[in-house]
Amino acid sequence: MNSSRGQDSTVARHWFGDRGVRTKVLTAVGVLALVSLLAIAWAVRALLVASSDIRDLASLQAGWTTDVSLVHQEELKARMLIAEAAAAGSKQAAQGWVDQIAGTDADLQTAADRISAQDLAAHNEWADFLTDWQAWRSVRDSELVPAALANDQGLYQQRRAADGQPLIDKLVADL
Repeated sequence: MNSSRGQDSTVARHWFGDRGVRTKVLTAVGVLALVSLLAIAWAVRALLVASSDIRDLASLQAGWTTDVSLVHQEELKARMLIAEAAAAGSKQAAQGWVDQIAGTDADLQTAADRISAQDLAAHNEWADFLTDWQAWRSVRDSELVPAALANDQGLYQQRRAADGQPLIDKLVADL
C-alpha cells in the first residue's frame, strides 16, 4: 500500500512538475481565485445574517424606546392633570381635569403592557417603576383627587409633598 501511495505521489508530482511555468502560475492563480471566491461568499453570507439580526434589534429597540417614551409622556400627563385639577378653582372645573385621568392611565397601561411582554421587561427598574406607578396612582386617587375636588389647596399641597412627590421621584428614577 505504501508503495502504491508513493507511486501515486510521484505520478502527481511528475504530472505537475512536467507542466510549463505558465500552467503552474495559472494553476496557482486559479487556486487563489477559488479560495478568494469562497471567502467572499462566506463573508457575504455572514453580512446578510448580521444585517438581518441588526434589523431585528433596531425594530425591537425602536418599539421599546417608543413605548418607554409613551409611558413617560403619559406619566407626565397624569401628573399634570391632577395639578390642573388642584389649580382649577371650582369643583366643576376640577372634575373636567379629573375626568381625563382615566384615558391617560389607559394609554400608559397599553404601552406598559407592550413593554412587559418583551424580554426587556425583566429588568428590575421596570418592575420597580410599575410598583411605584401603582403606589402613586393610589395616592393620587385616594388623597390628591379628593383634595383637588374639594378645592383644598393646603391639603392638596401637603399630601402631594408628603406622599405624592417621593413616589414621583422614585418612579421617574426607575423609568
